[in-house]
Amino acid sequence: MDPSPVAPPLRCRLGLHRWVRVQQTDPSLADPDASAVWVTRCRDCGRERTGGTVVSLALVAVALAASIVCFIVVSPFLGAVLLVGAVSGLRWSMGPAMFERVARWLSFGR
Repeated sequence: MDPSPVAPPLRCRLGLHRWVRVQQTDPSLADPDASAVWVTRCRDCGRERTGGTVVSLALVAVALAASIVCFIVVSPFLGAVLLVGAVSGLRWSMGPAMFERVARWLSFGR
């Protein structure tokens, strides 16, 4: 009988993962280093990190559409406030990803 699976730590259940970059290779190949792929995984629960870009962009697109409809139908001031909020939300949600890409680009080659 298979033992019961261990529950992930509380910090992982709350979404506060500790991400590490791990190099994966295929040992069955003649040259395993040729198939090396870098993957970002949680140190505690092993969950693979995804970009999350699609969800963030979909939420911002919905907010932009709602602000345009509100601008035309209800009130231009309320539509402008919603538009500023949508753009600020995009910056807030995509900021860490942008900084990570720039930092990775600057540290390349070391």
